[in-house]
Amino acid sequence: MEQLIHEQLTAGDRPLTQNTGTFETSQTLQKLTPIGRVTATGHLKKWEPAANDGTQFAKFLTVGTVDTATGAKAAPYYDGGHFNTDLINWPAGATDAQKLGAFDGTPIAIGKVLE
Repeated sequence: MEQLIHEQLTAGDRPLTQNTGTFETSQTLQKLTPIGRVTATGHLKKWEPAANDGTQFAKFLTVGTVDTATGAKAAPYYDGGHFNTDLINWPAGATDAQKLGAFDGTPIAIGKVLE
């Protein structure tokens, strides 16, 4: 018999809010990937802490998988909520300090789920 595993998406009481935006071409992003906004185009792109194009600031999280291999496309993203940090698809090499400060100044909070 198949066992269903429940993921605890939220870690607090903030309401989840979404928006829709255009994602930059040539990306495959998994669910709950931190994203930023490219200053020059306004498009959304994977958070890159070392970048200097606007994506050095994590502002949002993907709702589901986003594949723009064939070109830029619109997709939903979370722009608010209190998320379980263990489920976030953090970029390789992101430090604990970068993760803690990733969503500073946004309506997104992160935390651990209390058991």
